[in-house]
Amino acid sequence: MKRLIMSVVLIAGAAVAQNPQWKIWTPGNTGTMGDYSFGVMVDSAGRLWAHGYQPNWRQGGMVMFDGTRWHNWSNVDSMCPSYILRSFKQDRVGNIWCGSEAGLLKFDGSAFTAYNRSTVPGFPCDTVHDVDIDATGNVWFAMENFNGNNGGVGRFNGTSWTFWKRGQGHPFPAPWNPVRAIACAPNGDVWAGATSVGLARFRGSAWHYFDTLRYGVNDIVIDSSGVVWIAQTYLISYDNGTWRHHGSSGSLPVLGLALRSAGGVWAGCPNGLFAVEGTTWTEQGWPGGFCYLAAEAPDGSLWACGIGGVAHKVGGTWEGYNISRTGLNDYWNYGIDFDSRRNAWFCNGYGICTFDGEVWRNFNRYGGTMPWPYPTDILNAAVEGPDGKMWIATYAEGVVVWDGTNWVAQYINGEVIEDVVRDSTGVIWAYEDYSTRGLYRIENGNVQKFDYTNSPITSYVQGTCADNGGYVWVATLNELIRTDGTRWEIYDPLTSGMPGTGRCWEPARAPDGTLWLSVALNENVTWTGLTRFNRRDTTWTLYDSTNSPVKAGGVSAVTSTGVLWHGYFRGDIYPYRGALLRFDGSEWTVYNRDNSPLPHEQIYDIGIDWNDNPWISCASEGIAVIYDNPVAMEDRATPDASRITPEAWPNPFRHTTTISFGAPRARIERVAIVDAAGRLVRTLSVGRHASTVAWDGRDEHGRQQRAGVYFLRVRTPVGETSARVVLAR
Repeated sequence: MKRLIMSVVLIAGAAVAQNPQWKIWTPGNTGTMGDYSFGVMVDSAGRLWAHGYQPNWRQGGMVMFDGTRWHNWSNVDSMCPSYILRSFKQDRVGNIWCGSEAGLLKFDGSAFTAYNRSTVPGFPCDTVHDVDIDATGNVWFAMENFNGNNGGVGRFNGTSWTFWKRGQGHPFPAPWNPVRAIACAPNGDVWAGATSVGLARFRGSAWHYFDTLRYGVNDIVIDSSGVVWIAQTYLISYDNGTWRHHGSSGSLPVLGLALRSAGGVWAGCPNGLFAVEGTTWTEQGWPGGFCYLAAEAPDGSLWACGIGGVAHKVGGTWEGYNISRTGLNDYWNYGIDFDSRRNAWFCNGYGICTFDGEVWRNFNRYGGTMPWPYPTDILNAAVEGPDGKMWIATYAEGVVVWDGTNWVAQYINGEVIEDVVRDSTGVIWAYEDYSTRGLYRIENGNVQKFDYTNSPITSYVQGTCADNGGYVWVATLNELIRTDGTRWEIYDPLTSGMPGTGRCWEPARAPDGTLWLSVALNENVTWTGLTRFNRRDTTWTLYDSTNSPVKAGGVSAVTSTGVLWHGYFRGDIYPYRGALLRFDGSEWTVYNRDNSPLPHEQIYDIGIDWNDNPWISCASEGIAVIYDNPVAMEDRATPDASRITPEAWPNPFRHTTTISFGAPRARIERVAIVDAAGRLVRTLSVGRHASTVAWDGRDEHGRQQRAGVYFLRVRTPVGETSARVVLAR
């Protein structure tokens, strides 16, 4: 499918939207969730916990990497209260505490609890910059908000709160209130640091301010012998009354500290990560920009974070993880397509992303996880060939072919290809953008080009889709064409009664053989609409602003059951508005930013997945998925798979449900539980010869899941079948 280039009509008076479930995918809630990271922690199981965010979109939150998958808790999904997180610490029962711009956060393995001015009386400010936990389990935190000169130190013992703020024992002299750093010592002391005014120590019941160290403090760590390491403009340490100056990396200031198991500290600096022992600074080859923090893993490897994402050092080699490698890598996606293995393919200005429901993979020139040998990263569309290979439409590199392991072919090199489609016989068709905008037919390695010099095509091609019998529909600036490369049918206003001027774009074939098509209704294209063409009797049904919610032409897609999805946008009249429309043949439903989670009303493409759910490419806001039909039988075309009929009882359930298959165990390869957004919750183990398995409502880590709709996916050698189960509370 291709991106929409034409601008089209203002929405006025939208109908009330239905209430399906939505999922929004962006760089801010996939993979590392961005290339900026302020915090890392490695737990006892070796899992990485980190912060990631996209600054321009203010999206992000917490990620966990288990060695295979990136698990995300983002503000995009309202799963994380803030897109800025700092200073991860794990308590003795496994909760993760961190600072944020929404207060002190506690993550219990499933959800966040936010403690701030709205939830805790007397809480000084909502910006918590640093967190530590003392030997008795008290959570200490530093609060810093320069707007209004607000902040202080807090302590939470699990039941009650204590605050040191202005007028209430603040550790630093007036008028300074923000506190940036906090660290708990083995002997029970607590140290606090503030920007510009230095260091303070809490011992017993009182704070002592060190007025000899009047420099800003960015971070504090304390080693097992009680030496206090202080990140300032330079690295300083304090050992039982003795101050030591450890120098700097050569780029000021020191940004963050972590203890080294070999002695000394890891120091994050503007020019990288350094191992510091005494006054010796050893650069570690950090692959990003500013490095903020590091964390050692139980296996002796090292994680670090900063500008550039997070990176893992094993031996002497770093492996970087950023949005170009781990998630949806662009907010602008031009094409959405699906293969027979149920991977989604997203083409954008930074390459291709694929998503299998669990793992994102990236083809690009910026260190993507998959190979990309071509000099362009601007890709427009993808389609699967009859042999399972993927054909990709590129900017200036023609059409390239991926066989699942390697890039094996290239056609029409040097041309900007806007779209690729596969006809019913397996032949690949493509058309150019710019240049002569010709139409190409590719079969068995042979390429035919059709344009105004050798075919009835009289103008630029503006869209294609497949029809039966090896034919394709071709929309142009002057007419609609149906062809198999040999025979040509022409439809225009003069010869067939086509509405409008003949200018048309974005054809979409319905299962009954009719064709949906956007058309221009006047010469300057300020009035456009949507028509449905029945070739059998050459009738046209026009939908425009006079008889429907269709305020303009745009981009369309049709499900296997005939439901039309249409997106339009009017960019030439301010305020710019658009909408997503659903039409089931009798009723229109309108989705826009006022009545739905649709993140942007300018829609580049619509892809229909194997469950007939639409995936919508929203300009500058990633991908929106509407679970319009989440439990359609996933293997309608696989009779053997359909004999596996998973059923859950009781359903709904509160504690445990038993899943029966109605088939012997030998046919079952996997039973997966996924949530309504398609995320894997748990894989169930089915015993030998068993025909049932139980699910207790928990995920792979034993965490109780929230109430809601979940789906059972049973995989067999010939496919998958699905069923729905409802977890109640």
